[in-house]
Amino acid sequence: MELVPGQQELPTTRNKSLIAALALSAALSVVAWMLLSQSAAAAAISAGAVGLALLSLALLVQRNRLREYALRVRQNAEALRRSEARFRAFATVSSDWFWEQDAGLRFSYFSDDRRKVYLGTLAWELPGDVTGAERWAAQRKRLAERQAFHDFRCEWVSKDGQRRCYSISGEPIFDASNLFLGYRGTGRDITAQIEAEDALKLAKDAAEAASRTKSQILATVSHELRTPLNAIIGFSEVISQALMGPVDTRYREYATDIHKAGTHLLTLINDVLDLSKIEVGQLKLHEKPVDVMQLISGCHRLVAERARESLVRIDEVFGEDIPLVFGDELRLKQIVLNLLSNAVKFTAAGGTGGQVTIDTRRTTDGGLTISITDTGIGMRPEDIPVALSPFRQLDNAFNRRSEGTGLGLPLAKMLVELHDGVLEIESKVGIGTMVHVRLPKERVLPGGAASGMDRASRQGNTSL
Repeated sequence: MELVPGQQELPTTRNKSLIAALALSAALSVVAWMLLSQSAAAAAISAGAVGLALLSLALLVQRNRLREYALRVRQNAEALRRSEARFRAFATVSSDWFWEQDAGLRFSYFSDDRRKVYLGTLAWELPGDVTGAERWAAQRKRLAERQAFHDFRCEWVSKDGQRRCYSISGEPIFDASNLFLGYRGTGRDITAQIEAEDALKLAKDAAEAASRTKSQILATVSHELRTPLNAIIGFSEVISQALMGPVDTRYREYATDIHKAGTHLLTLINDVLDLSKIEVGQLKLHEKPVDVMQLISGCHRLVAERARESLVRIDEVFGEDIPLVFGDELRLKQIVLNLLSNAVKFTAAGGTGGQVTIDTRRTTDGGLTISITDTGIGMRPEDIPVALSPFRQLDNAFNRRSEGTGLGLPLAKMLVELHDGVLEIESKVGIGTMVHVRLPKERVLPGGAASGMDRASRQGNTSL
C-alpha cells in the first residue's frame, strides 16, 4: 500500500500506550507496597483505587487501539481514492473506452461520457445498430456461454447519418464462488481503419484489373504480330539460301539480316506472350515424364556455337541416379535455355572467354536441382530483384550494347514456379553468377531413371 499523510502518527500512538503501561506498572508496585503496610479498611480503599486505576488504563488502551484502527481505515481509503483516480485518468485519456455489463448483460459503466446514455441498455438494442441479426446471434451465443471475445466488430449509424464501426473485446467476471457478475472490456472506433482497408482493396483491385488488361492487350498484339513475322522469316530464309534461283550476294546478305532480326523479334514476342499468359493465369502446362539429362544436353547443343565464338567453355555434370521428372518438356527446356544463354552472354562480356557449368543433382529431400554457374561479370546482391523484374535490365555498359529486353530471368522464374519449384540466384561482381532451379520431390518420378543417350557419354559433356 502506498504511503499517505498521517501514517507517521502510528508510532506516536504506540509510544503513548507503552508509556501508560509503564506508569501503571510503577503505580501498581507502589500500591502493593502500601497494602502490605496498612490496615484492612485502608487496604480495601486502596484496592478500590487500584481497580479504578486498572479500569482507566484499560479504557485508555482501548481508545488508543480505536484511534489506530481509524487511522488505518483513513489511510486505506486515501490509497483507494488515489488508485481509483489514477486509473480513471488512464481511462479518460485512452483512445479506447472501457465498459462493464451486469449479470443481465446491460451496460453498467462507461468511461466515455458520450456513451453513458447507453447505461442500462443491451448492446444489440442500442439505437442506430446496423450490425445485423446474424452476427449478433453468434455474439449472443458466446455471451450466453460466458466466453471471452476479441475484436467483435459492430456498426452503428450516428444521428448525423455517419456509419461508424467499432471493435469490442471483453471477458466475463465471476466472484469467489464462481457466480457470474457480468462482462468487462474495451471498445475502439475503427471507422478510419476500415475506410483505409476498403480504399486499399479498391486500389488493389483496380491495379490488378489494369495489369490484366495490359496483359490481355500484350497477348492480343503479340498474337497478331506472329503471323506476319512468320511470313517475313520464311521468305527471308528462302531468299538468303537462294532456294528459288540465283540471288545477288548483297541481297542474300540483306535477307540473312532480315531473317536474324525477324527470328529475334519472334522470340521476343513469344516471351511477351508467355509472360502475359502467366500473369492472367492462362498458361497451361502439358505435363509428361521428361528426361532431364537429355533435355540439358539438347539445350547445350543449341548454344554451343555461340559459346565457341565467345571462347566460353560449357561443362555438363550429373550426379548419381538422375530421375525423370513430371513436367512440361517445352517449358522446362525454355527455362534451361534462357538461363544457359544468359550465362554464356554475360561470361562472354569479359572479352577473354570463361566457364559455364550445368550441374544436375538429387537433393536430400528427394527433389532435383539444376545449377547453372558462370564466371561472368556477376552482379551485386541488391541488383538480383531488378534482374528478376520483367522488362528491367541492370544499368551497365554491356547491357546497353547487348540484345535483350530483360524477360529471360523473370520468365524462367515464373515457369519454375508453375512447376511448383523455386529459382534462386547467387552472384558476386567480377566473380560470376550461380542460378539454382529447384524442383520439389513431388515432381520427381519414383524409380524413373533418365533414359535416352548413354549416361556415360553425357557425364562431363564439354564444348568450347
